[in-house]
Amino acid sequence: MDIFAGAITRYQYDRDAGALVAEGKGAGPVFALRTLNYFESQQLYTSDDPIEQMRTLITLGLVDIDGEADKASAFIENPRVSLWVAVFDAIKMDSWGN
Repeated sequence: MDIFAGAITRYQYDRDAGALVAEGKGAGPVFALRTLNYFESQQLYTSDDPIEQMRTLITLGLVDIDGEADKASAFIENPRVSLWVAVFDAIKMDSWGN
C-alpha cells in the first residue's frame, strides 16, 4: 500500500460493467485519474450539494483524457452521465478504497 496520494492511473470505460477499467481492458478514451490526498478530499465537504461534491472530486482528480487536459476541462463542463458516474467512482475508490 502506497502511503502517498497523487498516483496517476489510466482507465478506459467498460460498457458492460458500467465502470472504468484498467487501460487496455476497455474501449474508448483513456481517462488519467489522480488519487486525492486527505486535504483535497476534505474540499468535498465545503458544499452540502451532492452534485457540487461530485464536480469538486472530478475537478481535483481528472488529469486528462487521451493525454489532453483541455478534454478533461470540457468533460467537466459537459459530461456524459454514464461516464461522469464511472469517473467519480474510480477516483473515489482510488482515493479512499486503497
